[in-house]
Amino acid sequence: MQNYLLLINLHDNEFNMQIETVTRKIFDMIESKFFTNKKQLVDTVSEVLHLQPSSIYKKIKGESSISLEEAEILAKHFRISLDEILGLSEDKIYFDFPALYGAVKDHRDFIDPIRQDLENLRLLNPIIYYSTKELPLFYYFLFPKLKSFKFYVFFNFNWRLDETIIKPYEENDYSFDEDFNKITRRILDLYSEINSIEIWTTSVLDNTFNQLRYLSEAGLIKSRDQALEILDDVDRLIDTIAEIIKSKNKYVLKDKSGGEPGSIELYNNEILHTNNIIYVKSKAHEAVYNTYDNPNFMRSISPVLCQFTNRWFERIIQNSVPVSSGTIKDQNAFISRTKEKSIRCRSNLNNIFDHRENPDL
Repeated sequence: MQNYLLLINLHDNEFNMQIETVTRKIFDMIESKFFTNKKQLVDTVSEVLHLQPSSIYKKIKGESSISLEEAEILAKHFRISLDEILGLSEDKIYFDFPALYGAVKDHRDFIDPIRQDLENLRLLNPIIYYSTKELPLFYYFLFPKLKSFKFYVFFNFNWRLDETIIKPYEENDYSFDEDFNKITRRILDLYSEINSIEIWTTSVLDNTFNQLRYLSEAGLIKSRDQALEILDDVDRLIDTIAEIIKSKNKYVLKDKSGGEPGSIELYNNEILHTNNIIYVKSKAHEAVYNTYDNPNFMRSISPVLCQFTNRWFERIIQNSVPVSSGTIKDQNAFISRTKEKSIRCRSNLNNIFDHRENPDL
């Protein structure tokens, strides 16, 4: 009987050591990926788990263990894979894909995770590498009519929950509320404070031009004024991009009461064939984001994928033309080609509404 009890105690001790190891790995992963010091980690985890900071310190030190329920809550909140933390499947790459958890029912379902990620990332002083054939989402937040139009497209063509007929565009339906506008403003400020290296093409606004033409032809944009007011915002955006290129920073994107603007290195690559790929790199954190049915995105913190993506960006940059650090001629050529497309779009929109108003012409 004594030997049996000893065996049970040894088994319990071994099990407790395994739990302590798991607890330590979870907190080490979260701290290394999202925080620059222990206090930030403790304060955030304390809020997430609804526990006192003293209880979190005990868990981190190994004086108490994390429960399975708590591990699940942390994994979901920080979007980390327990399999990956424990090294159970080293030959697999894990992605977090919010769209799998259910369709976007409300604008907050989409923008809150973006804000949360940027809040965490900003603390780590990272660099964002952004390769895209469509303008990064953040820039649309600058202008109300353009932002309203893009969210109309997202809701009706990406996130719509039913098969009912798509309603015509009305700006007021997608202006949302004051909280939504505050959150998008906050997202834009956070992005504007982070240094980035971005690879675009002169086609970054083509999708928006195509959407304006298609929806006007389909009668979903009801009036010429509606369409042209949105395009006016696009033209203002092009002028803003020109300012960013010349200044090499994101000052023009910022709420002027905020912190210091981040720098931007912009490159042009006209032979780039890829979805939006974002690689976030800092001393403490790496992550890869990839769009899937833009603007929906997938995210991975796999070290193998991050290393691969880092090398991929190095190759892409070597084969791209510098714009922000290029000659004035290169900068003007990039903006001019984009403005020419806007002029053609304006002409097409006028033709569409001319024909609608005078079908016999």
